[in-house]
Amino acid sequence: MCYKDDQPSSPTAKGDELVWSRQFESELVTRCSDAARKGSNAASRDDADIYRLTAQLLKTRYPEQACKLNNAAVAYFVATGDKPRSFPQVVKEGLVRDVPRFRHLMENALAGVKSW
Repeated sequence: MCYKDDQPSSPTAKGDELVWSRQFESELVTRCSDAARKGSNAASRDDADIYRLTAQLLKTRYPEQACKLNNAAVAYFVATGDKPRSFPQVVKEGLVRDVPRFRHLMENALAGVKSW
């Protein structure tokens, strides 16, 4: 997984381990919650995989937002012909670091509760 060096808020590689920052996590939650509310398209394969995972995490409590996220992911994969990664692979590759925490942060964001 590659991240541009000029993006300090992205996780950075340290050996084989990704080093996360709260700023990156906050930006990820903001990007996903905005997409869940507005139905924004996925800009990359990583976004599409994250949106797909997030849709599964939110589908019980936030079905409309989950549907928007899933539709954005599906649209990306149909348009590009890329194959979605499995959820364990998304986590293993460091796109989402802590699934229960991420779900909690997303639910709070959609409920309008600031978590940081």
